[in-house]
Amino acid sequence: MKVLLITSRNVYGTSGELRLIKNRTETLLHSYGVETDILLFKRDHVLNTKQEVFDYSSFNGVYYNWKNHIFRFRKFRALIKKKIQNEQYDAIIISGIFVLFNMAKYIKKVSPQIKVVLDIHGTLEELKEFSGKTFFQNAVRRFFYITSIKNQLNSIPVADGYFVVSNALKNHINNKVKGLEKKDFFIIPCGIKEVEINKEESLKYRAFYREKYGLSDDVLLFIYSGGVSPWQCIEESVSLFKDFCAKSERKCKMLILSGNLNYISKFKSDDIITDSYSGDDVRKVLCAGDYAFLLRGDYMTNHVAYPNKFLEYVSSGMRIIATENVDDVAMQIRNYSVGTIVGFDDSLVNRLDNKPFEYLSDIEDRDSLLLATSFKTTLKPFVEYLKS
Repeated sequence: MKVLLITSRNVYGTSGELRLIKNRTETLLHSYGVETDILLFKRDHVLNTKQEVFDYSSFNGVYYNWKNHIFRFRKFRALIKKKIQNEQYDAIIISGIFVLFNMAKYIKKVSPQIKVVLDIHGTLEELKEFSGKTFFQNAVRRFFYITSIKNQLNSIPVADGYFVVSNALKNHINNKVKGLEKKDFFIIPCGIKEVEINKEESLKYRAFYREKYGLSDDVLLFIYSGGVSPWQCIEESVSLFKDFCAKSERKCKMLILSGNLNYISKFKSDDIITDSYSGDDVRKVLCAGDYAFLLRGDYMTNHVAYPNKFLEYVSSGMRIIATENVDDVAMQIRNYSVGTIVGFDDSLVNRLDNKPFEYLSDIEDRDSLLLATSFKTTLKPFVEYLKS
């Protein structure tokens, strides 16, 4: 079996978008024997970055700038038509706002019988819920929101199925677009490759990094790992930590990990450590922690999301401190007992269990969650769909 992925997302250089698509593509190949051809339409500045190659069958890119955008897009559509006519595909996956415009209709015109699946990572509400830095940026975001919503309402019903990252996103789409009751939704969250925790390795990393930071066994370590955008709530995480330290009799420290080391340096103090690692090393460092912050505000963008960081936290063994506002994550934290749900104004002293928590004593619950959200598990219905 083979699928064609048509995308304007960044599947060229290392990114969160690439990580999701890469893991999904490689699982389809290695677990189910489904090959993927990729056609990328992207701004030419992406060529200044190093390409991350993964296990696709073929990769073709058409790169543009604002001067030649229309001409290059016509070339891209011609390439799509040639691929569909010359190759035998079981489905076409369309991913990214800049290729969604009438693309499903175009593909159905070229090949009416082929299955078309839209890959939807989130909601367009992000364009209006979070502001740009300038009036011009906000005007552009507003323009894209209006035109994209109109296009989405026209394009979504044309497709045969949909990749979504959460149940909440599925419900959101069904509320916005009527008549999708008989369509196929495939809920594929931003997962990780592991389906079970290697306890021996985790304990090794925990000992190594706690020693590196001078943390004795009786010190509770809170970790924030991620970017510094306001919607990721780094300020609120620090505030909850400081309140805990002021009211608790426990020894506690906080470790803030981010690629923006310059920004997070302002939080550095006797109780707060700041540091930066590569993505692979971050996964190891997380094992040193006891509690992880995953706070998000009350926005539709967050309600339907599935943060990459969540399952990394789950696999690290930390108890997760999250708000109610990421619907699927909040539900899974409760169902699998891997953390606690708080409000921004809560006192952690009143919410966290004061009893000693034995690291990875809940490993069976964590492994169950990792298996349930793994790409191998969540992609199985899609593979059955390809066979039908």
